[in-house]
Amino acid sequence: MTYFFVFQAKPDYNFAYGVEDPLTGNYQNQKEVRDGDVVKGEYSFVDAEGVTRKVTYTADSVNGFQATVHNSEPNSERAGQQARYASTLQQQHPQQQHYPQQQQYSNQPQRYPQTQQHYNEDDDY
Repeated sequence: MTYFFVFQAKPDYNFAYGVEDPLTGNYQNQKEVRDGDVVKGEYSFVDAEGVTRKVTYTADSVNGFQATVHNSEPNSERAGQQARYASTLQQQHPQQQHYPQQQQYSNQPQRYPQTQQHYNEDDDY
């Protein structure tokens, strides 16, 4: 006698993380929940201008991926932190030349020596 079992996995998970680093001005977080074929979540971050952007999303087999973006007013303190950190990094680690120096081209017309004629005008071709 042979038995067959059909197993259908129902994926479920729940996760969240967050970063708050005042030195670099890096503020971000994400959380997401999955129950079978339905995913719901949100993430947010503070951009270089200090604007907090929050994205709320859902995804399922009926509606597909749907997202809504919310923007807050700029937070000048956080933007200032990011700018100060970027300036500090620039001072500590100046840009290094990673590639050989590229040849500089001029947009001015170039004058080339006159070429000699390589044929006789009387010849028939």
